[in-house]
Amino acid sequence: MVKSCCVYNCTNNKAKKPELSFYLIPSQATEPERRVLWLKAINRGTQEARGKLWQPKSDYNYVCSAHFISGKKSNEKDHPDYVPSNFPHGGQSDSARKRKLDRFDRAKSNKKRAAPVARKNLFKECIEPIRPPSPHLEDLEPEVLIPATQTGLKTPLKESERELLYSEMDALRQERNSATDKVKELEMLLLNSNLSVAGVQENDEKCKMLTGITWIVFSQLFVFLSSFLSVKAATKVSLPLRDQLFITLVRLRHNVSFNLLATIRGIKRTTAIDYFWKWIDLLHAKVGFLIKFQDRDRIFQTIPPVFKTKFPRLTCIVDCFEIFIDAPKNLKARAHCWSNYKNHCTIKVFISCTPLGHVNYISKVYGGRASDVQIVRESDFMSNKYHMPGDQVLADRGFTLQDELAAACGATLLIPAFTKGKRQLSAAEVQTSRQISSVRIHIERVIGLLKNRYTILKGPLPIQSVKRISDEYNKKELASCDKIVRVCAVLINLGESIVYNDMK
Repeated sequence: MVKSCCVYNCTNNKAKKPELSFYLIPSQATEPERRVLWLKAINRGTQEARGKLWQPKSDYNYVCSAHFISGKKSNEKDHPDYVPSNFPHGGQSDSARKRKLDRFDRAKSNKKRAAPVARKNLFKECIEPIRPPSPHLEDLEPEVLIPATQTGLKTPLKESERELLYSEMDALRQERNSATDKVKELEMLLLNSNLSVAGVQENDEKCKMLTGITWIVFSQLFVFLSSFLSVKAATKVSLPLRDQLFITLVRLRHNVSFNLLATIRGIKRTTAIDYFWKWIDLLHAKVGFLIKFQDRDRIFQTIPPVFKTKFPRLTCIVDCFEIFIDAPKNLKARAHCWSNYKNHCTIKVFISCTPLGHVNYISKVYGGRASDVQIVRESDFMSNKYHMPGDQVLADRGFTLQDELAAACGATLLIPAFTKGKRQLSAAEVQTSRQISSVRIHIERVIGLLKNRYTILKGPLPIQSVKRISDEYNKKELASCDKIVRVCAVLINLGESIVYNDMK
């Protein structure tokens, strides 16, 4: 979703003016007083005229940096940009706002210069000359008298010595400030280099580069998933829950080894493995519902015009793709996984997407030896709960299931024409095949997006990731690779559609 400014008559947004920054209106939970100041300053709508304060309906309302005098917001309460003030209805000219900012900068610099002066006065009081002894000093007892050499006070400093001392104090103070700034820079560098959530917070570009999803999607996904975790699970961990989800998505996105993840985060390799599979299981169980067939009316309303002219009742495009895996030691298992097409041990998945590129069906994972027709027959894809009579399904030549699909649910399977038994195709067959191929290519693009965004699907997957020993011991219906493939498909559904971008 493109960030846009909520100020009345302001048309700035992130797509139109990427150089601007966009700041969220302060939250009612964390900064209630500042939120009221912002809403009064924005003065949006006509409710203020009736004495009511405008309350945004959404938590994601932004104000662009054009409404701040210095071009960015400040968290200092006395700063003019603590609250946005650069509005057409503000009643102040640009020069008045500029003078206000200049006064703040001068006051801040004067305050910095006043600090060492106060210390000089205090030091001056401490080194004042010693008062002359009391005339009644000889009346005191001998043990009460303290020699002047034991008091530690000497004769007053000369003016040159005092100035030298002050300059040394200023130099030490500057050295301390520079060291503090350096420590802050190193802390920020450490946060950015150890794969933590703090390094990508509020940064959509960096978050998408590391996890495949934007920061807003990541934060909402974490809030949703964390509601299913117990308080005990959230407290007795060596890594924060957000960072656990973060490194899980990083592994899916970049296929990073567990050894590298454990080294960067300073945890054990077995701990990193436990975190990964815990969140994969949770993602598969709680957000797997995002892969589902949409209503026919919804599909027909959103189908791109280019598709609608060629195939008006098109509901899905199907194909299979393969993922490289390590060769199993068991010869029978290796035979089931061997793919003559890829000349490698693979696992094969049947996938379906809507005309807009939304993944709406993922089959169980099969060995690379299984044919496309076998996978479709053994899955429930041809069931009438997914298709209605008259629906059009596009596929490649290998899916020779027109009669079976029509008998099962009344849908029409459209595949390019064969030249078998013919010298050449007729003009009508050539035209139809071209139309099918021009639309069917989008399932190839969706598969390419799935593999390029989450490179763990490029493989080779280790055997432990194909099927864990615990899955086999507990006799689970789904293998570990089934969960990985389904979770990756869910995550690309949370992003933008490549088909939709091209059809706009």
